[in-house]
Amino acid sequence: MRFLKSLRGEQRLVVVFWLYCILGTAGAIALPILFAEWLYDQGVPLWGLKLIAVAELAFVIWAHASLWMCAFNSGHRWLGYVARIYSFVALVAFFLPVAFYHRSSTIDVEIVSDR
Repeated sequence: MRFLKSLRGEQRLVVVFWLYCILGTAGAIALPILFAEWLYDQGVPLWGLKLIAVAELAFVIWAHASLWMCAFNSGHRWLGYVARIYSFVALVAFFLPVAFYHRSSTIDVEIVSDR
């Protein structure tokens, strides 16, 4: 199976980077955003949308873990270091909004005077 092959580090770097990390991640992030309203209108419940988000999360982690494992499968060793740095930075950037996500408490506004 191809996805296990890349997790074992047996896939070429160019395939993992361009096909999985760039095109695949862009599709995994963009498609649910583009079709969210349509899916909701079709009657997909909230848990279905959350399931899609979990699948997106799993794909992004798998793609970048595969990139980490296949980093040195190219003719140039320096590309392996660049690929590993990119993999780390991309995952941090993907999860960074989660670290700062918090629900703001509601603010009670009181009208002091009428004009």
